[in-house]
Amino acid sequence: MRNQNQNASYFQRTALATALSVLAAPSMAQMVLEEVIVTATKRETSVQDIAATVNVVTGENIDRFSNLTFADLETQTAGISLPTPNARTSNIAMRGVSIDPESGAASTVDVYWNGQVTSLDVAFSQLYDLERVEVLRGPQGTLQGRTSPGGAINVLTRKPDLNEADGYVQLTAGDLDVLNVQAAYGAPIIEDTLAVRVAAVYDEDALGSIENTNTGTDSERDATSARLTLLAAPGDFVDGSFTYQYFDRDYKNPHSLDGMDSLGVRPTLEASDREGFGRTDNPGDFEYDLFNLTLNFALSDSLELTSVTGYYESEKNHQEQRDRAAYFPDPMANSTQFSNTKFEDFAQEIRLTSSGNDFWDFMVGAYYQDRQTDTIFITNTPVDALGAVLSLSTEGSLPVAAEQWSLFTANSLYLSETLTLEFGLRYTDYDSTRRADLFAGELTYIADGSD
Repeated sequence: MRNQNQNASYFQRTALATALSVLAAPSMAQMVLEEVIVTATKRETSVQDIAATVNVVTGENIDRFSNLTFADLETQTAGISLPTPNARTSNIAMRGVSIDPESGAASTVDVYWNGQVTSLDVAFSQLYDLERVEVLRGPQGTLQGRTSPGGAINVLTRKPDLNEADGYVQLTAGDLDVLNVQAAYGAPIIEDTLAVRVAAVYDEDALGSIENTNTGTDSERDATSARLTLLAAPGDFVDGSFTYQYFDRDYKNPHSLDGMDSLGVRPTLEASDREGFGRTDNPGDFEYDLFNLTLNFALSDSLELTSVTGYYESEKNHQEQRDRAAYFPDPMANSTQFSNTKFEDFAQEIRLTSSGNDFWDFMVGAYYQDRQTDTIFITNTPVDALGAVLSLSTEGSLPVAAEQWSLFTANSLYLSETLTLEFGLRYTDYDSTRRADLFAGELTYIADGSD
């Protein structure tokens, strides 16, 4: 009897364990990591097979976590900081290394949009209808168009499908007047040969809901962007894509104050009051047009020639109220700074890439870039001098021209199934000119201090 009970008990435990294993099988299958394909090495490779540190944020996760701006990617990527200190400028810090975005120096971290280098202004503008974002840490001297000593970020937009139509409409709303509406639709024009995709976004928010008590207006920002993408595969050995994106943003960003009023005529403010006294609202606007053409030629089963042509132009206007507390009550004692920055960039990259070889895979390429920036500004400064208020005007122009070309190569030697030797080489010729023309000291207004 004891042996029968033991056998019965053993049978019951075995049956129960088998049932649990059957029930757990689907769950365990769901735990298998999905393979993520990236182009960090200029060839399509599983992220698990890359020796470098690469973080990938998929388009699905960007939508799921409502990452509406470039700075929102901080929440999904460790070790990277994407600060936006004001409505005019943005910055990238990777592993604690960053630069002043308004210094004119080259960035330590470059951002690539569908393979072409873009400015931080363009990168931070708006996220919508993306395939994925790749964050590459460490120097990219032989892999990217530019050296990118601190790292690189690749932004890849969604392309249309040559066989199926798809689209979506997405709306996100929140407090502080946050509203984001996105829509996209793609469909084949000629099946297996030509397809088109259009996407657009409208975004607005209150920029912290700051009230300017002098002008009676509140802080606000709104942006509109649209994108057109064409994908063509006219033959088995060639394919390409053309992408155009337009962006326009307008804002009013008055500064809030806290503390006591030195004039003794206004109440003491706390930071939580979100009030300002400037005579202007720090308005500004930013717009750009961006073009990208990528062509791929399959020269053989293991050899591909790629051409990436990029061009974009932008214009940014900003007015800053320097007398934030309206210390000078005379409205003619102007204390504003106006700036206008025009930006034009052309870049061409050509590379030959091998893949799938048993012992040696290589990539050789050439890169050319011509970038022109012109900034003009007018600064008005009031001065309280011996009872009289003087207003001085300073005008300036800051043209910057940078041209570079480079040759580079990256190689992988497969010494064994577990050992790969990677090495690269790069030559760069860089030519830059920068000039500052300043006209200072023009007297624009004189008022008696008793007025």
